Amino acid sequence: MKTRKIISLMLCVIVLLLQSAACGSTAGTADESGSATTGEITSAEPAPEDIEIASGSETSYRIVRPEKLGSDAPTVQAALKLRTAVNDATGANIAIDNDWFHETMKPLLPQDKEVLVGATDRDETRRAVGKIREKDFAIYTENGRIVIAGGSEEATVRAVDYFIEHFVDAKNKAVKVPGNIDIVVRYDYYYDALSIAGVPLSEYRVVYPAGSDQNDKPVYYSAMNLADMIKNYSGLDIAFVPDSEPETKYELLVGATNRAASAEAAKKTLADDEYLLAIADGKVVMTGKGYMPGAAAGALMNESFAADRKGSSVDAKIATLSEAKPAKVTWKKAQSAILLIGDGMGRNHVLAALEAGMIDTFIPDGLDWTWAVTCSQSVTDGSASYTDSAAAGTALACGHKTINGYIAMDKRLRSIENLRELAFGTGAKSSILTTDAITGATPAVFLAHQKSRKDTDEIQAQIDQVIADGGVDYCRGKVGDELFADTRESLGIISDNGSPFFTMIEEAYTDKGAHDNKFDVVYNAVKRLNECAAYAIAFVYLHRDTVLLITADHETGGITLGSDGKYAFTKTTHTNVDVPVYGVGPGVSEFLAKDKVDNTEISKFIAKIYGAEKWGQ
Repeated sequence: MKTRKIISLMLCVIVLLLQSAACGSTAGTADESGSATTGEITSAEPAPEDIEIASGSETSYRIVRPEKLGSDAPTVQAALKLRTAVNDATGANIAIDNDWFHETMKPLLPQDKEVLVGATDRDETRRAVGKIREKDFAIYTENGRIVIAGGSEEATVRAVDYFIEHFVDAKNKAVKVPGNIDIVVRYDYYYDALSIAGVPLSEYRVVYPAGSDQNDKPVYYSAMNLADMIKNYSGLDIAFVPDSEPETKYELLVGATNRAASAEAAKKTLADDEYLLAIADGKVVMTGKGYMPGAAAGALMNESFAADRKGSSVDAKIATLSEAKPAKVTWKKAQSAILLIGDGMGRNHVLAALEAGMIDTFIPDGLDWTWAVTCSQSVTDGSASYTDSAAAGTALACGHKTINGYIAMDKRLRSIENLRELAFGTGAKSSILTTDAITGATPAVFLAHQKSRKDTDEIQAQIDQVIADGGVDYCRGKVGDELFADTRESLGIISDNGSPFFTMIEEAYTDKGAHDNKFDVVYNAVKRLNECAAYAIAFVYLHRDTVLLITADHETGGITLGSDGKYAFTKTTHTNVDVPVYGVGPGVSEFLAKDKVDNTEISKFIAKIYGAEKWGQ
């Protein structure tokens, strides 16, 4: 792209529109950023004529999108949105093609008039994407083509929306852009640039031990979280690879990799709760037992890359292997919380899954944990023999014991604030995620207030309104086997740039399978929850101001170990058996030091993070 002077987004838009209206052309050399300084647009050469994409019902252009993407991909949908916008504004029926091209075909020429949307295989797109980060986008012209591309599909969607807003002119029935338009809209990342001992972090890649995705999940998910945090905080999408890949000069080594630097670090004696962060010949070593490599990665991101202000460029200075000392985790003041719920998941659900070999290790067992009492108000007053998910969920969401069936309402049918609402009131982001329907009792208590869990139409209407009002940033139900992917994605979105957040993630089929006395369903659900827990624990070690609690709303199925050493169901209903509550993060060890807690105390502990010292009953 052409050299461009930095200018604020608003000034760029105003200048583009005024010059276009005044003389039909504009200088388009601008780099836009919410945190950028303002400069003048100058051009030594006369600006070329505007490029007319459509006028009236005529167009000689076509929209080109990546062939490799499916029809539901955001980029493909954005291309369709652009076509519709052009057609609605001008009447022109602009075609959409994919970018498939083979060298045996006729060469692509400047007169091939194309609007390139997303990461197409055209050289013009590659040059644009190569200069932007994940959440940035660019709109520029080269070789007669108009490039509309982001560093990710989501950024491409924003780029298309920007293009439609500024260049699709329904009033004049025209779509045209300045002939030398060259716009980059940069996302306001937490870090402007990162480097280690003068070497740009973009030169590095994250390396983990091959096979750790199966046999050493704490290390694998610590490495994944490191790559994710770098991407979310700086826009650098650095490679994330096993150590079976050929060695390169600059690597971030997580865990006991096969690299010489990792072997050298392994010679140092570390306690179970200690980690080592060091550098040797371009290799940054992060090692320790269990999740301690994640704690070392957290030290890299929170201490070595510590910034005085948002938007800083930081060059990390890391101790050499000979100088580095073992260290322990230092938690920050909690500002965010993750509540992971296994619906109906008693301790024996986990033990049965372990006995059956469905999981090798239940990852949360390595955390502090205790027992939680789940009885509802209905059980206490004798009107029901066991709690249901609505009342138990209300206890977890609102800190109140209530009547079975009530959704975030107390025993007198008064609406009571839930944790998502509390967090939202402080400016925190939020997400609600479940394998159940989003109107299911557990997600519903974080999104609605209703006298009966059976009123699903009314609950859905309230949820729709919460979403429309921006009261939740990520809200999905019935995610099934996508629970892990959505957990990872949602945490990236709501923790963006260090934002405070609250999230509730539910695995519902530990309950559903137990109701049906189907161990295969329960085992699969425990496995899904275990994967999410493994990622979330690593997340906390890298985001040291976050609390993670993992629990159940109640037990279902009465799973019992028989005299034959086998686990069996004894009921198809819920029970009042105490359930485990596991946790990690600031203040969690002290909270779980009791022999037993009431489920309302879980809500009260989380509420304090958002400033509510008096919460619940």
